Amino acid sequence: MTSSPVQLSRKFKLQTAKAIAAISIFALIYLLFFIGAALFAVWCIYAGVKIILIHPSYLTILLGIGMGSWGILILHFFIKTISTFSQTDVSGYYELKQEDAPELYGMIEKIVDQVGTHFPNKIYISPEVNASVFYDSSFWSMFLPIKKNLLIGMGLVNSTTKSELEAILAHEFGHFSQKTMKVGSYVYHVNQIIFRLFNSQDFQERYSAWQNQHYVFYLFVWLALKLIQGIQLIFGKLYGLVNLSYMGLSREMEFHADAIAVSITGSQPLKTSLLRMDLAQFSLSSVLSFYEGKIVQNTQSENIFKEQSYIMALQADLFKLPISNNFPQVALETLSRFNKSKLVIGDQWASHPSLPDRIQYMESLNATGKENDSNPAIELFPNVDQVQEELTQQIFRPVQYGGAIQKMPLANFCTEYKSQIDKNAFSPFYNCYYDDKNPSPLNFKTIPQVKPSVQEIEELFSENQVAQVYTAISQINDIQVISQIANKEIDTSSFDYGGIKYRRRAAKKLIPKLELDLEQLNKQIEQHDAHIYACFSFLEKRFNEETKLESLYSDFFEFDKCLPEAIQTYNELSECLQFVHIETPANEILIQFRAVASIEVRLKNLIQTIVYADPQKLNASGEVLE
Repeated sequence: MTSSPVQLSRKFKLQTAKAIAAISIFALIYLLFFIGAALFAVWCIYAGVKIILIHPSYLTILLGIGMGSWGILILHFFIKTISTFSQTDVSGYYELKQEDAPELYGMIEKIVDQVGTHFPNKIYISPEVNASVFYDSSFWSMFLPIKKNLLIGMGLVNSTTKSELEAILAHEFGHFSQKTMKVGSYVYHVNQIIFRLFNSQDFQERYSAWQNQHYVFYLFVWLALKLIQGIQLIFGKLYGLVNLSYMGLSREMEFHADAIAVSITGSQPLKTSLLRMDLAQFSLSSVLSFYEGKIVQNTQSENIFKEQSYIMALQADLFKLPISNNFPQVALETLSRFNKSKLVIGDQWASHPSLPDRIQYMESLNATGKENDSNPAIELFPNVDQVQEELTQQIFRPVQYGGAIQKMPLANFCTEYKSQIDKNAFSPFYNCYYDDKNPSPLNFKTIPQVKPSVQEIEELFSENQVAQVYTAISQINDIQVISQIANKEIDTSSFDYGGIKYRRRAAKKLIPKLELDLEQLNKQIEQHDAHIYACFSFLEKRFNEETKLESLYSDFFEFDKCLPEAIQTYNELSECLQFVHIETPANEILIQFRAVASIEVRLKNLIQTIVYADPQKLNASGEVLE
């Protein structure tokens, strides 16, 4: 086993020191509080006994017992935070043995030797588009060596080349080699302790019966709860200290693991696989969403991963992505096509650096090119169909079907999924112009008659026009976030906007300027929407005897007026139904369902308005006129 090819950076070491210091501060304060709670319990018991012995009576006995219970309650509150154990549920995974994929095992052995770490305890395959390191965490894992397991997602394998998968695994083994992973175990237990400190609901319920026995007991339980609230306030501050320092270390761990991967495979395989990750995830999620709608038909997939590949190819064709090595090649510009935000905030709570930052870092390493294997990574599995079908079955196993299960052949899935896309998606001609916006309200009388040229028609939904729409959407979001910064709802002292650094106090002055820019941008979009209508109106009158465009626009605008009320009603109904997710007394359930019933009537009326009503027969409030 060789040593790790990448040295730790100065920033990595600094973040490690900060994280360890924060955990040490937490441990010291927690220990002091625990000892204090124990001493307080001893004092309370002693004081309670003394009260009874000095003047034995019914009242002093109650006071003595209450005094002792006060200290015991505080000590018990701390004791219940100690026992924590986490075991990863591997029931949905497929344990991979060497005989199942000898070539993959050979790749892993090579990476282990190059990185300078240990072979994983076990290797599991999951359906996910991911790869990760995991281990069972207990109190003793903070002090004893941890046996780490490797999890490889088949959704990832199914969407990468061999070299790309090698780069991702090298990144994960970069984490294997990091001694700082032990810090993560400490942080996990710190968070478990803090969670239990804040989860005092069960504590209150447990002692509510005791509290109701007598007003003296009620007083001491109330005092205990008040003291607990003060303790929670202190440890809430410690939570931020520990986790913010660890998130900084976690981001450096990701950069370091990237550097290890690049040193083994070069930057290109890791870069292309990371850029494709969102597309692979979207495609797999789309398959699962498709079959959610098939539960009532007792239909499930034969192999979700072949269907994932089909959707990836379909999306590549839709967005005109180049194909190389049978996989779509996604550029960073493609991912940022719809994100025109000029706002940059350092997210202290992010566990991973942003994808642009990771790619920029990889390119800065100037790694020499390696010889890449562009064959599909699924070739590493000699029995890949068997593994994929087994994982598919594990996904569908928990689903409750009402009848005999039918497997949908791949050809049928492709036909039906493509039909759904064609039915529900806008024509590619619109170039995503209407994907996130509705046509602007129009005054048809003020729109001039035009005779558009062929070039004008072709440029109605050009990249420039689409970019203008998404610039406006991003600007709305930016204004909302900057308002949150100004109101201290987002904890940051500074931010960048358009390449200029601003302090928090400058946020309120910046907002009016952005709102004015947004107003001008929206006017340009409204003018272009009017021009779109004018062009199509001319074409309609030229080629059709019957004109319907103005009527269709008017109908849409009438229905659109119902949208705010519909959204409000939906939100009210969702909020009213939250009680179904928690244990609720029977009388409270009846009260909640009465509230649901009144909202349900409003929702049904709105649905009837949209689905059945003639827009000309709606009154001002959207109700159907007889």
